[in-house]
Amino acid sequence: MKKLSVRPPTPHQSELLLRYAALVLRIAGGLQRKMPRNVLREDLVAAGMGGLWDAIRRNGHLIQDSFEWYVRVRIRGAILDELRAQDWLPRRARAAAEQALAQGSTSYPPPPG
Repeated sequence: MKKLSVRPPTPHQSELLLRYAALVLRIAGGLQRKMPRNVLREDLVAAGMGGLWDAIRRNGHLIQDSFEWYVRVRIRGAILDELRAQDWLPRRARAAAEQALAQGSTSYPPPPG
């Protein structure tokens, strides 16, 4: 069995986590407004914090302006990835169902022909 080694964050990484935690909350809140009520903000924040930590681990040494842009992309991407992973309906089927609803159809799938 392979043993995982866990290293605590460096002081620089801890500082970046604290600095950008508010950004995670802001991005999660913005995305939550566009989601159904059953999507919990805490789940979005947890996924966003995972994206923030991944960005810090990979590129915490970048210059601040380019790092902030990179962090925003990683946080949003991590949240969207988590939402897709939790969705039981494939994206193509969901798009077809939304299109059917927009056209006024009350049944899915639409009748053949």
